[in-house]
Amino acid sequence: MAQQQEIPVYIHDPQARKDYTIDWGDYLKPQKLADDTDALVDSRWTVPDGITLSEQQFDDRYATIWITVTGSERLYDLTNHITTREGREDDQTIRLRIRDK
Repeated sequence: MAQQQEIPVYIHDPQARKDYTIDWGDYLKPQKLADDTDALVDSRWTVPDGITLSEQQFDDRYATIWITVTGSERLYDLTNHITTREGREDDQTIRLRIRDK
């Protein structure tokens, strides 16, 4: 399981369509494997009401979500659940503060 970290907070303008990316590299690197690195094989985002998930994508290391906001100005948590080639599963959350820029 990844170390407990502070949840990063991003300011998101209500009219914006933006992407947010989680870099899982530090989580994947410490695993003692033949090539010294595990890799993402699945990534799924969970978003609350008020957030529209437009697109999600991932590669060996990065998980990205594209979103728009349909809710009001407040805080929203977006959680990324990943599975690795070696069968590890974990979650990481980012927080959006919705307000006009």
